[in-house]
Amino acid sequence: MSGALRTAVLRLATRVLEPLIRLLLDVGVGAGEFNRLSRGVYVRVASERVSRGQERPNISRIAVVTGLARPEIRALLAALPEDPAQYSWDRHRAERVLHAWCNDPTYLGADGKPSDLPLKGPKKSFAALVKLHSGNPLAGTILEELERAQAIKRLPDGKVRLVSRSLANGQFQEATVDAVGERARDLLTTLAHNLADPEHPRFERTVASVTIDPREAPRVRRDIEAQGESLVSAATNLLHWQRVNVTPSDEPQAATRLGVTVFVFEEPIVVPARKSRSSGKSGPSKPKKRGDRPG
Repeated sequence: MSGALRTAVLRLATRVLEPLIRLLLDVGVGAGEFNRLSRGVYVRVASERVSRGQERPNISRIAVVTGLARPEIRALLAALPEDPAQYSWDRHRAERVLHAWCNDPTYLGADGKPSDLPLKGPKKSFAALVKLHSGNPLAGTILEELERAQAIKRLPDGKVRLVSRSLANGQFQEATVDAVGERARDLLTTLAHNLADPEHPRFERTVASVTIDPREAPRVRRDIEAQGESLVSAATNLLHWQRVNVTPSDEPQAATRLGVTVFVFEEPIVVPARKSRSSGKSGPSKPKKRGDRPG
């Protein structure tokens, strides 16, 4: 792989990770947890690639292609990928505080439930809890993050009460998150396939405009959605046509998972002002996303 291509692939990874990292931060997943998770996925995928049907994974070859040490590879292969407990190291600092508040006997009441805590104090206070369990003595910063996530509330007497055991405050449903993961995987798998095998691409088309008037965006979006519904309806009839589907029998049969996803993407940008003729420059300028610094 050339240096330019490698750089392009890493740039691709950065762009793909940005929306995912935003989601992880919304639910309180820190960089340490994600690092452990990504290493586990690296090892699992590399094992599937280099084992070539062997019953036992080739630890040495996995170490070569991933750059990880063999003892860590063995530990990651032994862990269950669907078990979130294995990713408890290096958790989001605010998540550590919530976990300790719910489990450390010092901060539990006689009923076994998390106690309401004064903000300051040497023992059984919010500040003491943060200092002991977060690794960050700045209790005010942790307090702000927990308030932002609506995981705590302030009481009239000045104490703070735990109202959620996690930064994920219920804005997402588990089934919905699973569906998003499946659709994102399908889209990225198709795009990666088309990169690797451009002579036999899977269907994928994108059309976009960077100069839509915000006042017209709702109408344009509504018209596109109506056309998308028609496409999905036609695809549903074809995909569920009995003639093209395998009928279950007493023996396992090969089948193909095939489908289509239609989606609309939208983000605010700023179209730069036209350059004056006196500047000596001509031609359109590249639109900028809102918040970008001017060049």
